[in-house]
Amino acid sequence: MQADRPLVLIADDERNAVALLTHILERDGFAVESARDGESALQKAKELHPDLILMDVQMPHMNGFEVTQHLREDPETARIPVIF
Repeated sequence: MQADRPLVLIADDERNAVALLTHILERDGFAVESARDGESALQKAKELHPDLILMDVQMPHMNGFEVTQHLREDPETARIPVIF
């Protein structure tokens, strides 16, 4: 990952969706990280502070709404934009 590229975190348990979005975003110059479940998404968001999170609603361990609620409660992650 290069520091000069915006970072997008893809939180989705569907491998094909992650692969497609990763391909498109990297082709367009974004750095991409992914998480396969809600708990991992929350952890990676806190560690990486991405510029944007593309969030699936239904994921194992914690759904997208729960992850977003936890993000909003933490001042360090509260302003990260999330698209469902």
